[in-house]
Amino acid sequence: MPALEPYLIESIFEQFSALLPEREIDHPLGCHRSRILERVVFPILVLMRDNAYMEKKRSKAGAYAWGRCRKGAFLWLYIALFLCFLWPVIAFVFLLSGGTSLWIKLLVILSFLLPLYFLYRRINDPENLRWEDGARGEILVGNELEKLHREDFHVFHDYYSEGRGNVDHFLVGEPGIFVMETKAWKGEVTVENGRFLVDGRPKTEKDPIKQVGGEAKDIFTLIRESTGMNPFVRPVLCFSRADLLHYKAVRGVEITSVGSLNRTIMQLGQRTPDKDRLSPSQVRIASQRLQNRLGESPAAEPGFPPDEPGRVERVLNSGGFFIALYFLVTLAVSVILAGQTAQSLENIAALYRFIASVWAYYL
Repeated sequence: MPALEPYLIESIFEQFSALLPEREIDHPLGCHRSRILERVVFPILVLMRDNAYMEKKRSKAGAYAWGRCRKGAFLWLYIALFLCFLWPVIAFVFLLSGGTSLWIKLLVILSFLLPLYFLYRRINDPENLRWEDGARGEILVGNELEKLHREDFHVFHDYYSEGRGNVDHFLVGEPGIFVMETKAWKGEVTVENGRFLVDGRPKTEKDPIKQVGGEAKDIFTLIRESTGMNPFVRPVLCFSRADLLHYKAVRGVEITSVGSLNRTIMQLGQRTPDKDRLSPSQVRIASQRLQNRLGESPAAEPGFPPDEPGRVERVLNSGGFFIALYFLVTLAVSVILAGQTAQSLENIAALYRFIASVWAYYL
């Protein structure tokens, strides 16, 4: 998809060819090597330069929030998974073998359970959960926005603005530029005197209207610096999980939910004045210049639908895979140590009787 229309490429080539030096041919037979004409090569060079984004990775919704979540929780999650997979080996080799007193077994069990409890608290830290909820909300909204490639929109995710933070999503299309901020709030969301209420109580975090308004200014500056255009940018605030009861604009910002997001954007696009609309060539140029600036291609664009996860990725992303793997490891260890299985079951029964007697004594 060239960044310039063919007639523009032809005009530029005429100016470019005037700068080429005269080529002298002193071979008696003219030239013994075939040569490709400059007129043929020049459009290909323009295409390769402006379509370099084709080799860039696609932007992904929620990548920034997931990165913050991984930074705070995933290390502890990996440690917890390692301990869980190590537990069957410890259980069969040490705890369930003969010759070990019940007190030692209880001490080993506590030494295993206490670190797991600590890891559980670290993984479920409120800050980590907030980033995880935000990432899941952005992915949900991003998946919905990517359907708009059928309406000739170019969908970008996760632009990091220096000094302000992360812009969740923005669209480039003929109706203009749309900037989306995603909120994964829970509860019933209403608006009273320009302020958001969640279950009737004011939200204490920063004002999302000012936030998305600032993000719209950042995207306007980004596009102006990248393309020289002064586009019409419309901010949209989308709630991914809340029970939204207010669907009217607040201080110039459209309010919607994920279920009504695409319909809202299309309705806003129909109301865009002709003077603020972009031509198809302007949309392509803006998209390509943004890709060169950001180093990423859109998550979806006309003719290029969003990537679908492969079969292996879908399996790995499902929680059932790790549960099945855990039981397989436990089964494999039990088969390898099959000679101790009967004794292990007797020790488990004895341990259960001991715990039951202590419980009954103190209660």
